[in-house]
Amino acid sequence: MTDKVISYISRRKAETTIGDYWVSTVFIKPEASLDGNPFETMILNTKTDEWLDYQERCLDDWKQQHSNAIDYVLHEVISK
Repeated sequence: MTDKVISYISRRKAETTIGDYWVSTVFIKPEASLDGNPFETMILNTKTDEWLDYQERCLDDWKQQHSNAIDYVLHEVISK
């Protein structure tokens, strides 16, 4: 697993690669977000180049949100 946290001013806040899965957390402008939550985490299957049916948004705790997505990949996707 490779893990990278990017500086606060960057649009991409964190990215983690776990096997064939890439977890990405980004900052989107609150006015561009439909629900007002500016941080979004999604998971890409890099082998098939398809996004998993996983999308989480939050107001400020993006590190925990990213961690939850990593746990999801490890325990719900890879272990099955």
